[in-house]
Amino acid sequence: MLNDCGILTPLVKKKWENPNVKNDVMWSHQAVLRIIQDYKYTGAMVRFKCGNEKIRAKTQKRYKKEDWVIVEGCHEPLVSKDDFQKANEMIRKVHYQGRKKTDCKDRFYYCGCCGRRLRKTFGLDEYFSCQTQLYKSKAACASIFWSKTELETVLL
Repeated sequence: MLNDCGILTPLVKKKWENPNVKNDVMWSHQAVLRIIQDYKYTGAMVRFKCGNEKIRAKTQKRYKKEDWVIVEGCHEPLVSKDDFQKANEMIRKVHYQGRKKTDCKDRFYYCGCCGRRLRKTFGLDEYFSCQTQLYKSKAACASIFWSKTELETVLL
């Protein structure tokens, strides 16, 4: 609905600053979930969500919620704490099972229409489809649906 209404995403600013970003910017379900789950919109300042374990580390470690430093009432809230709690209770919780090792070749399949990486799903075979059709109605990518064996036959 946000995409159909033409509401700008947070990535639009990044697209303007970096001309190398070629994808059409659109809202995804992950972006909306990230906003719903962010406690700072209740008027609190949330600090130390992640940090470096070593000096000059290239990756950051996420800290547990118990270790965050939360200062309440730092700015005007966009949502009440009750609305925040209700929204987060309605979200389905998925427990992380650990990272699965996948075939490295899969990450190089991209959509020919929009340039986005193809989504991989499983069934009798591995299937690849473009996610753009999930977020935009009447997308040109709606017809893109390939099985891994079909892709390998065409490519090889």
